Amino acid sequence: MPTHICFTFDKIKCLDPKSNGNGDDIYIKVAIDGGFEKRYPDHGTFADNMKAGDETPPLNIPIKFAETAFVQLMEQDTLGDDSLGALTYTPNYLPPQNLVLGSESTYEFYIKDINVDC
Repeated sequence: MPTHICFTFDKIKCLDPKSNGNGDDIYIKVAIDGGFEKRYPDHGTFADNMKAGDETPPLNIPIKFAETAFVQLMEQDTLGDDSLGALTYTPNYLPPQNLVLGSESTYEFYIKDINVDC
């Protein structure tokens, strides 16, 4: 089994937003190997008013883990932030493109530069 897996979190594409009119204001939370969550970006969002077909600019977030990388997509909201869905990457599960299905939304996560034993 490899000691670490590395990849770059590349971009997020909206297929079906949660918000019907204004679009979604999104950011992510990442927890590595069951540790504390880190928010990206630290403040604000990657993209405001994401509508179907919209993509974030290149994110270039390096991820390094041994067992799991839990990535949760969040919508920033003045009345409280909402989870739009989550995905857990493992050494055996590293698709370069993957759907993230929320109860009311659908997004795609894209990763690149996947390396083993980095």
